[in-house]
Amino acid sequence: MVGRLALLILFGLMAAQPLSAKPRCTPEREYEPAMCPLVLPPIVHVAVEMNAVKSPLETDPSVDCSELVVTPALIRRYLTRAKQVPSGTSHSQLLWDSCSASGTVLFKDGRSARWSVSRLRVGSLIFDGSPEMTLYCPTCKEKPFVW
Repeated sequence: MVGRLALLILFGLMAAQPLSAKPRCTPEREYEPAMCPLVLPPIVHVAVEMNAVKSPLETDPSVDCSELVVTPALIRRYLTRAKQVPSGTSHSQLLWDSCSASGTVLFKDGRSARWSVSRLRVGSLIFDGSPEMTLYCPTCKEKPFVW
C-alpha cells in the first residue's frame, strides 16, 4: 500500500514537470521587446545579395547607408544569436532604420529563407509559405551594427 502510494506521488510529480525544458521568452522591457529563442536548423550557406540599401521611404539625402556592408559570416553569427520577437510587438520598441542588407540562407534540412537586417540589429527571416519572423539581436555589437 505504501509502495503504491509512493508510486502515485512520484508519477504525479513527474507529470507536473515538463518532459523537456523549453527555453522561455524574456518579458518585454521599457525599451526592448519580448524576445523568444530562435530555433533554426544548422546553416549550410548564406548568400548576401544586397548591401547598404537605402529605403525608398527615406527622404533625408544626408542618410548614408554605405557602412552597412555585411558578410556571410556576420549573417551566420547574427542568425545564431538573434531572438525572435513575437508577432504583434509594438514598433515603438523596435527602431526602424532606413538602411538594410538582405539575402538568402540555406539550412541543413533543405529549406531556405530570405533574410534582411538593419544597422539597428533588427531583422527578418521568411521561409516559403510562412509568415515573416521579426528578429532582434541585442548581443550583436560588432560593426556594422549600431547600438
